[in-house]
Amino acid sequence: MREHITKKYIREALILLMLQKNFKDINVQELVEKAGVSRATFYRNFVSIDEVLDSYFKVYFEELDKVVQARTSDKDKAIFIILDLIKYENVAFKVTFDQGEVGVLLKYLFPLLESIIHTNHEVDLNSSFEAGTLCGLIVNWCQKDFKSGTQEIFNHYLSFFGKK
Repeated sequence: MREHITKKYIREALILLMLQKNFKDINVQELVEKAGVSRATFYRNFVSIDEVLDSYFKVYFEELDKVVQARTSDKDKAIFIILDLIKYENVAFKVTFDQGEVGVLLKYLFPLLESIIHTNHEVDLNSSFEAGTLCGLIVNWCQKDFKSGTQEIFNHYLSFFGKK
């Protein structure tokens, strides 16, 4: 349990530092000071700062998947919930996008969307296309500072695929 909390402090400290400076300019010493842990503790839990950012989104999307699975089995409702929770967590998304670290975020977002969108137990080309398009919509939304509401973005998604 303690290790889980320590990792959480380190992940959150990274996002806070990213609000102050570029991700590539953050060093381990700054991160451990912000997180309130030692360098040894950092290296016991992570290999690098890149791994911390990766871990942030891995954990975020694992938790997001659990929330979605607990709330609904309806694909469109699940997508709306994901959009809503992404908007809620917009600071981490925005700072990650702004600093050019989009790949780490999409690494977890795309498979989650793809698994929700597919209509049978096998992911197909159509579900991959739809998930990719939705990722693009989310990236654009983030780049525009989440100014549009969740419902508006969801309606764009529905209309693009002729669902509305």
